[in-house]
Formats: sequence, C-alpha cells, structure tokens
Amino acid sequence: MGTAGVPGRADPLAMIFDAAQYDRDASLAILSRTGPDGRPTADTDLLHYLYDGRRNSVGWAYSWGDALGGVVNSATTFTGNGGPGTNEYVSAQIVGDFVHFFGSDPKKLWPGMEQDVVDMLTHHVQDVNAANGKVQWTGDEPHVGDPDGILARDRLTLAVLQKGDLAGLMSKVFQLDYYADGKRPLFQQFTAVQTAAYKQDYVDAAHNPKTPPGLLEQIVGEHGAATKNTVEWFRTGMTGVAKGEDEANKMARDAPTGR
Repeated sequence: MGTAGVPGRADPLAMIFDAAQYDRDASLAILSRTGPDGRPTADTDLLHYLYDGRRNSVGWAYSWGDALGGVVNSATTFTGNGGPGTNEYVSAQIVGDFVHFFGSDPKKLWPGMEQDVVDMLTHHVQDVNAANGKVQWTGDEPHVGDPDGILARDRLTLAVLQKGDLAGLMSKVFQLDYYADGKRPLFQQFTAVQTAAYKQDYVDAAHNPKTPPGLLEQIVGEHGAATKNTVEWFRTGMTGVAKGEDEANKMARDAPTGR
C-alpha cells in the first residue's frame, strides 16, 4: 500500500502526531510529563524541541506544521477551574508557552498551523480577553480559576498571556487571510468568538447580584479595546503580505527579459 495522501508520509513522527490529534487525552499525554511533585505538568523541553528543534530534520514542513498544530490544538481543548496537575491547568500551561514561544519570534511558526492556532485561542478566548483587559497577572504559571467568580475569566484557569506575544503571533496567523478564497477567514472566526465571550460576560454580570458597580461599563470598554487590538493584528498581517507581494511583483516586472 502506498503512502500517497498520508500527512507527513516522509516523517514517521508526523504520522504519529497526525493520528494522535484525534484523541485529546493522547495529545495531552504526549505534551506533558510528571513534575517533581508527582503531578502532570507541561513538558516545555519537549514542546520547544517540537516547535524548533526538528527544523533540520523535517523534509515536509507543511505536513509537520499541520500535524504538530493538530496535537497542540487537541491537547489544549481542556478548560475549567482546575489547579496544578489537572488537565485544565496543563492545557493552560501549554497555551501560555506556545503563545510566548511563537509570539516572540513569529517567523518560527510552521506553515499549516494557522487554523489550529485560531482554534486553540478560541477555546481559550477568555485568556486572550483577560490579556487585553485591565486584569493582569504576572508570572508564567496559569492563574487558577475561582468557581464562585462572576465572569468566565474569573472562573476559568487562564494562561498568562502578554499583549506583545499575542500581537506578534496573531499578525502572523492572520496573514493567511490574504489568500482566503471562498473559505471562512480566520479573522472572522476569531472575532466572532471573542465578541460572544464578551457578550456572555456582560450577561453574567448583569444577572449576578454580587456584581460591583462599574463592572458592566468596564466589560464594554474592554470589548472595544480588545476588538481594536484584534483589528490591528489583522491590519498588520495583511499589510505585511501585501507589501511583500507588491515588492515581488515589482521585481518580476523589472527583471531582465533575456531578449
């Protein structure tokens, strides 16, 4: 039997990852390890190797990006208020590490991962919204959720994300929309989920008798600021591609014809 049409057909590890991405428990198991306290934790050494260390050994870059992105996306579908050692906490650890790794150097993002990045961050859109809001946490470890919190971002265990990392990563991801033809653009998907999350926050706050004065106004203001940031990421990504395309076209026009 031939291997035509099998993702990563020249790379056995990519073939394994392509299969594992359909089982989120298996995906999380691959990307985690047992920590010093005996509880599961994100295996950042392995993650960084998978993100960067295989560049000289992978011959099918598009296959690897798709397979790796699928496993990372699948492993981070766990959301909730779990503390250290829980699936939700490890999921948030992976998200935080991923966004910082590729956001600080977007050129390293593997082709084919863009859709998985948007899917992952729509699972964790409250993490993104918290990073764009007034509530800021420090450190690398996730912020553990409070089950009695008023808003979803209070109740969920969130990855600690930085605006600069998000700007770098999402500007790179949205570049794919420049070539979108007849498909749902990534920007459209992301903004729809982001807006829905803010709407739910507003409804939750409006119906909760413990909501402090000014919170509803704060949510509306943060929604506006977050939307502005997302539009700026999109503009930066699209402008960058358009500039590159224009320069390439000019070089092609100015090249000697050989006649």
